[in-house]
Amino acid sequence: DLTEGSDEVVRAGAAMAALTGGKLHVLHSFDLELSPYNPLAPELPNFENRIAAAEAELDRQIHRAVPASVEVASRAVVIYAAHRTILECARGHAADLIVLGAHRRRALVGDFLGTTADRVVRTAEVPCLIVRGPLSLPLRRVLVPFDLSDPARGALDVALSWAAAFRPGGGESPAHPELVLLHVAPRTFDVEDFPFDLEVIMPEMRREALAATLRVGDESVRIREVVRWGEFPAAEILTVAEDERADLVVMATHGRGAVSRA
Repeated sequence: DLTEGSDEVVRAGAAMAALTGGKLHVLHSFDLELSPYNPLAPELPNFENRIAAAEAELDRQIHRAVPASVEVASRAVVIYAAHRTILECARGHAADLIVLGAHRRRALVGDFLGTTADRVVRTAEVPCLIVRGPLSLPLRRVLVPFDLSDPARGALDVALSWAAAFRPGGGESPAHPELVLLHVAPRTFDVEDFPFDLEVIMPEMRREALAATLRVGDESVRIREVVRWGEFPAAEILTVAEDERADLVVMATHGRGAVSRA
């Protein structure tokens, strides 16, 4: 979004491009807000001035955040709905990954996911990396919240692929990153006389982990299954991410909008 607060988003995209040999495309999109009834405005905004100003600021951001060793394959400023522009450009460039911030830096947003990011992650056809701070590479520990659903299996495959590709040490003397497979179970099933987590959940998690390893075809990542009891999965996920010092959280979305989620 051209602010210095979003530099980490650009740095993360540049780091991914550098590690994978991929092409980096940098995009800024905004709606043109006309205010003809504002007496303080010396002149009405126009397409040419806004685009020229945004392009100059985008060039400054690229200079700040993209290392000289990383080539920017394209940079664009588009006046259009941001989430639609992102999705269309991703399709146009056949992107393998969309890197974006959680939201613009606004006091009223707080910890909520912004409208643009929310719409993109729910409807994008490729994985999305949501950046809230510096991206820690190489990946030493990846957390995967897992609810035994098909979308979660897809996220597990992505997490395994990333952990293997971005592990410490590189190809000649690679270290073994760890993947923490987390399932949050409702306390309704926490019965004293039957260890539901050990007898039911853990065996299923181990089967899923083995199946994912076979699908991805890489055994370099250690998988550790964890079951936590709780009524609020999001809170448990954040707690485990902090306790485990995870470098990355990989999770699926079911694509539900705000109304259905509520």
